[in-house]
Amino acid sequence: MFILGLLSVIQVTFLPGILILKAFKVKKGFLQTLIFSFGLSLVANHLLVVLLTHLRINYSYLHYLLFAIELGLLWRLYLKNLSMPIGEVLSNWGQKTSHYFSNLINLDPNKPKENISKIIVGVVTTVFFLWSLSSLWWAIKLFVNNLGTVFTIWDSVVSWNKWAIDWFSNTYPVDTKRYAQLIPTNLSVTYSFMRSAQIQFFSKGFMPLFTLFTLLLMFDLGLETKKSGYFIGLVATQYLLQRFLGDYIGSAYVDVPLAFFTSLTVYTLLKAENLVDSKRQRNYIFLGSIFAAGTALTKQNGLLIFVVYPLLAYFIIVKDIPGMTQKEKLKKLALYTAFALLLLLPWYAVNEYRILMGAKTNVSILVSNELHQGRSPLQRFLKAVSSMGIYAYLYPFVLLTLPLIKRSFRLVIYTILIPYSLIWGFLFSLESRNLSIALPLLGLATGLGAGGLSAFVADLIPRFKITKIKTRLLLLITIVFLVLGSLFVPNQLLVEHQLEQQKHILSRSVTESLYEYFEALGHYEPIFTNYPLEYLPGMEDLLVPIGAFADYGQYITTRKQHPEVKLMLIEDWRIADKVLAEITSHIEEGDYEIIFQTSNYTLVRILKD
Repeated sequence: MFILGLLSVIQVTFLPGILILKAFKVKKGFLQTLIFSFGLSLVANHLLVVLLTHLRINYSYLHYLLFAIELGLLWRLYLKNLSMPIGEVLSNWGQKTSHYFSNLINLDPNKPKENISKIIVGVVTTVFFLWSLSSLWWAIKLFVNNLGTVFTIWDSVVSWNKWAIDWFSNTYPVDTKRYAQLIPTNLSVTYSFMRSAQIQFFSKGFMPLFTLFTLLLMFDLGLETKKSGYFIGLVATQYLLQRFLGDYIGSAYVDVPLAFFTSLTVYTLLKAENLVDSKRQRNYIFLGSIFAAGTALTKQNGLLIFVVYPLLAYFIIVKDIPGMTQKEKLKKLALYTAFALLLLLPWYAVNEYRILMGAKTNVSILVSNELHQGRSPLQRFLKAVSSMGIYAYLYPFVLLTLPLIKRSFRLVIYTILIPYSLIWGFLFSLESRNLSIALPLLGLATGLGAGGLSAFVADLIPRFKITKIKTRLLLLITIVFLVLGSLFVPNQLLVEHQLEQQKHILSRSVTESLYEYFEALGHYEPIFTNYPLEYLPGMEDLLVPIGAFADYGQYITTRKQHPEVKLMLIEDWRIADKVLAEITSHIEEGDYEIIFQTSNYTLVRILKD
């Protein structure tokens, strides 16, 4: 079963995609091949599972047969002539790395003024290149740490993985409303390979790869262009994903995959923009249309990307392709869009038909007035801005640096980032994960803006002969700026920032879940727990010690002494078996309810004693 699980992950993440990629004339860079293969494999597996299920033949032996055929094609197309020694491969990589850094700061001894700018930009690029490696390592550790774990968060258990099991069982999942199914169908492939849905390690194991590949595509753009903005954007994106999607990165929630496919669609256009071969550009545009369809197949929010993509493709690439009439350009783009639309139909058409036939209904829960507690759209928007904390300042920074951002990405900002962020703020801000489409684009826009700003400042320095300023005068100017800065930055702002940062300390997922719960509840309440609440703003006096629930006698005594306390935050691995059995019994009887669960803590509300 272990070997079959590993083979299933190869099928889901790589094998069909690299074979499909062979049909496209694109650059063969290592990272780009991995990224494209990953995206194409997910779309291909989705279409395969939907087709086999529709024909009622979604059986394991067909997956094995297809995998064997794919291995044969892989050998024929890629591996047959793979005779280069490993030492030579490593040597080539070493030479490329050395060549990259030697060209990063390409100085001209005849132009000393320009050299100053190049040095500054090169230093900034190098610093953020190294920082981006740290971000990639963070994503790799997330992947490793999630190996051998099971689905834990609510929707991943009762919806996404449940639907995957339905697909594996050769039946259409029920009660999906209009939720797209690319992730459940791919999860089901691992079950088909193992002929059982009992083991979740492999289906859950590949989910953190979406975060890793989202960062890798920015890293690849940075390597190709040698622009600091992509490396800065990678770092910014890591913090945005960590802040707003942290608990969902390793789960089967589709918000992180949606962020990946959004980034991948834009990445494909940015790669095409740097080409001079018009045929290759058309191949990239075709690929981009497939990935745009992938966003819509991942979650219905992705339909926005699918609709906007032809416009972006036209204004960024198609309209400037030489050797084609306007009619030919529009015809090509229409054909690519029509093909992408065909990829959507196997799920969307059948699903809409089933909804019309009464199989299930669709409820716009996230925009309901009830769940937003009666807030007006403007109140929702202001609350959304507040919930973003310090990251909300990235939006005005992006707007201020728009002139310094390349034209092609400004179009992405105008058509996706700003419109979707406004839609989220006014309608879907009930949960921060609904902002997932915008997060990588916001990170990349921040990076490109910061990169453009650093290059602009670097160009100003030799122009205004700043290098000739005496060191003591520079020191005096620095002191003046520090003093002025202390005047313009009020103490209250520092205090507020400190308090906001403290809302993410200790176990981040536990702390943030507590604040989200109390914010929705509207007030704070005392809690039986050993979690050090005294370090959390607003919760300093809420802790009611109960000995980590490790002693049954202390548990009973403390409960009797504080009958007014109705919340228990339990550290799962320290709780005594007898205490756990009693609490579990009350939950099953409906006397208690679970509010949230993280990897190591569970919050339980006592409904009645």
